[in-house]
Amino acid sequence: PLLHCVALAVLAESELATAQSASAARVAQDILGALRIHGHMGLADAYVRLMAADALDAGGQRDLAEATAAVAREVIVARSGRIADAAARHRFLHGIAEHAQIARWTSHESGAHKPGAVG
Repeated sequence: PLLHCVALAVLAESELATAQSASAARVAQDILGALRIHGHMGLADAYVRLMAADALDAGGQRDLAEATAAVAREVIVARSGRIADAAARHRFLHGIAEHAQIARWTSHESGAHKPGAVG
């Protein structure tokens, strides 16, 4: 299940890179289906959910994209709670590109998410 979800995320990212928004959104739906069945994807979870959110957004499914990013943020924040050192926790939340991008997705301070932004 993990490799399948990661492969789907890579496919969604590739479709986005080639401006195939509709195809990317269909792949994102497959990702969400796999996540419903298998749950969290461990260390790959943030990347998988970020690619799904970006693909859904590109395909015009903004509300579902935001919900997907919000779940990803919840998982990241929950994991960060197990990091005792404040500096290490900050690096975990903001120093990992996927985590920072998800934070931008869910931040009310930064305004609208910019699809395709690379951290």
